[in-house]
Amino acid sequence: MAVKPMAFRSLLTDQRQIVIPLFQRTYCWSDKQIQGWWNDTLRPNPSLGYHLTGKAIFKERDGVLICIDGQQRSTTVSLIVAALRDAALELVRQGNTWMATFVAELDALLFRDPRQVYAWADGQVQGRRKEEINDGSAQAFGVPILMPSFEDRIPFFRAITEGILRHAYLKAGKAPESDKSDSRGSVQSRAKGVFDKQLYGALSLQKGATARREFLAGLARTALDVMAITFCEILNDIDFPQVFLWFQEKSLFSMGALLHNPAPGVPFRAADLLRNLMLAPSMRLSLQEQEILYRQRWLEPFERANGGSSRLDPILEAFIEEKMDPRRSNRHVSDLEKFAESFLNSTAGSMVAQKSDVSGVITYARLLSFAEAYQLKAEGRQLPAGESSVALSQETCDQLITMLVDFANCDGKKLACCL
Repeated sequence: MAVKPMAFRSLLTDQRQIVIPLFQRTYCWSDKQIQGWWNDTLRPNPSLGYHLTGKAIFKERDGVLICIDGQQRSTTVSLIVAALRDAALELVRQGNTWMATFVAELDALLFRDPRQVYAWADGQVQGRRKEEINDGSAQAFGVPILMPSFEDRIPFFRAITEGILRHAYLKAGKAPESDKSDSRGSVQSRAKGVFDKQLYGALSLQKGATARREFLAGLARTALDVMAITFCEILNDIDFPQVFLWFQEKSLFSMGALLHNPAPGVPFRAADLLRNLMLAPSMRLSLQEQEILYRQRWLEPFERANGGSSRLDPILEAFIEEKMDPRRSNRHVSDLEKFAESFLNSTAGSMVAQKSDVSGVITYARLLSFAEAYQLKAEGRQLPAGESSVALSQETCDQLITMLVDFANCDGKKLACCL
């Protein structure tokens, strides 16, 4: 593994596109965490020339960098760049044409071909092309440097292009059209909104165009050259599903992750964690094949059909209640369920449960036990002593997803096959 501190500018100017696994959602930002990023941009505390924000782990595949860990850091810095670019575009519109070079530098960190983005914006204004970014499967115009997960793509693309679209409308002497889409409530939109508000407030304190230019340039240097990550690139061949799930469990269910967080984001949903588990085996397929399987097997028939991921946890809880008797002494119990129950029965765990919603963790841990038991039954074996986990096959995951879809469709009716 190659490990080195890397400024965000170097990450975004790498010749390889950054791709976040298409089924991994961004769902655990809080307003305090977003504000913290802005504070770091304004007031960094560099050590050895960098202000390190944590690690990010990548693996090259098909000419792109798959982001295994560090998706929030990568996404957030892109949103900061977009906010700086939008502020600079406003100065250009006010007659400060020398800011156009600065705008171009920032656009090159967001898109491989910014000209396509501006052509699209002009087409929207003139009514030549009224297409919208309405399908996460499409490579967006201009090909973004960062390709988010499938359901995050639309709000992310809107966030990094809204300033360009506004500039195109104002340049043509037209009032910008308001965006009433659901993506305005996304974590990407909320983060971009925080950065915009703080940036314009800080800019209003700068007297004169030169002072504003120097202020924006200073923020860009801090965000892109001082703020950095510990860049880790896996060089050897790996089994993507196992590595991905290992990082998920280590990051979400370590002792530190279950301790009380005074600035929490959105509580982890069982549905989000289960989706990662069920779709992880598909990471062995090509990116195009992963997308087809994701849409046909999970997204359309289960998630979207039931109102989105935020509404799936009650279905999963009912599914487990129907399928598994937690009191049965000889049932298979995953290591994760053993750890979660042991921790929550401790004094420290009781304190955590009083302050944080851990129901998603427990539901997911029991679903994992059910899934592992299903795999063992399919293989006709018991878990040998000393073996701590069970690798789920693509076939098992497909069958379990089918069971979840059928359970949701039959509206809670009794189903057979209780392990």
